[in-house]
Amino acid sequence: MEKVCFQASELISCEWCSVRKLPVLFFQTTPEECVRLRTQLNMSKETGGQWYDCAGDQSDEKYIVLIFENGLAMKEQMILEDILGEIGRNNNLSNFPAKLPFEEANIRLVNYNKASKQKEEKVSVENRLLHPVQISS
Repeated sequence: MEKVCFQASELISCEWCSVRKLPVLFFQTTPEECVRLRTQLNMSKETGGQWYDCAGDQSDEKYIVLIFENGLAMKEQMILEDILGEIGRNNNLSNFPAKLPFEEANIRLVNYNKASKQKEEKVSVENRLLHPVQISS
């Protein structure tokens, strides 16, 4: 478990699926904040770990995803939306947070899981090629 702090002034996009069965936020940041977060979290593409690239083409890399374990109560949801709305106003962003339909949120998460699994499998194969098991007799 790591403590991560976002600089609210560096958020440039927020999409919010508030459906009770899939409450999820998709954030994007400025390139500067992107680099700061990668550094703070020791992210590296070479190790096959998680990677965040706000300007990337890969949908599994261009968002910071916050998935809630449980659906929010109406009061909690209203408080969250007020906070996000204030961030949007302070950053001069319209439609912040943008509403995201359940179907789109689900597609993004399914694609993210597929891409993550493929990357893990690729790293596993590469590690076996770089470090073959030697059998001695």
